[in-house]
Amino acid sequence: MIQVNNGVNDFLLEDLDTIPKIINFTWKDKNIKDNNHPMITNGLRKMIDLNPEWDVVISDDEDVEDYLKENLSSKDYSDIKYKHVVEKTDLWRLIKLYNEGGVYHDLDRYCNISFDDFITEDIKFILPTHEDFGFAHCLMGTAPKNPIFKQAIKDNIEERTQLGNQSLNYEDTKNKILILGSITWSKTVFNTLFDFTGYDRKKDGNGLNWRMMEDDIRSALYECKHTTTKKEIPWCFTSTFCISGGNLDGYDLDPDLLLKEEPITYYNQELFYQYRKEFYKNFDTHHWSDLTKHWIYEQQ
Repeated sequence: MIQVNNGVNDFLLEDLDTIPKIINFTWKDKNIKDNNHPMITNGLRKMIDLNPEWDVVISDDEDVEDYLKENLSSKDYSDIKYKHVVEKTDLWRLIKLYNEGGVYHDLDRYCNISFDDFITEDIKFILPTHEDFGFAHCLMGTAPKNPIFKQAIKDNIEERTQLGNQSLNYEDTKNKILILGSITWSKTVFNTLFDFTGYDRKKDGNGLNWRMMEDDIRSALYECKHTTTKKEIPWCFTSTFCISGGNLDGYDLDPDLLLKEEPITYYNQELFYQYRKEFYKNFDTHHWSDLTKHWIYEQQ
């Protein structure tokens, strides 16, 4: 049975301030909130409408680059300087939230739930899980100076050093993005918040399987005063978006932008992924799970 390290949760987090009402996004175009694509009208703009007391900050690639340069040692910055922006933003979000606190949220997700619905005054750490495989990297939130984020920054840098210059084939590059993102983040959380070093992303690795995540991880976190968690099942059941009754009540999709005529429901999730694919294509970019072959080409 994995137990929460209450020395971390009850003492180190207890002394932190509240989570600042800042939502951080990163995208190549800072004016993205004015875009009328369904990914934005049903995501970023809904989030702005539902969180009127929160500041929404969109950082572009140049902002990410400058922030890393300002907050890393010259050696650590040189190690990431020529990496793809996806790898940079994985580290950037950790440093940004450690220094300033607030929330990081991926841009390509829908929203119909306000942050105020699940962030109470006592909450210092937002820690959803990605299904039962580990902790989500697409949504994270914290009060400033959270020691778990400090350790995550260190672990990210050390993991990059250990990985070194892998051969740039498709699988190695795809694995590297995954390792330096959600896998390293999950390892950090397990090692600090749970004092558990046996984390393996594989379903049956080291005894950590789906039921173990359900019984030993989230149930333990539910008892934590300063941490909130939720089992996220993208695309349709996340901390900030949940389908209710199979329909998105109140969602006004522009008919001219619809790729299909049927409404968005749990049963036609392909529509969401078609929107997302089209969205990235419109900006001549790629989702991280699709960009590895392009990343390889760019670095050759």
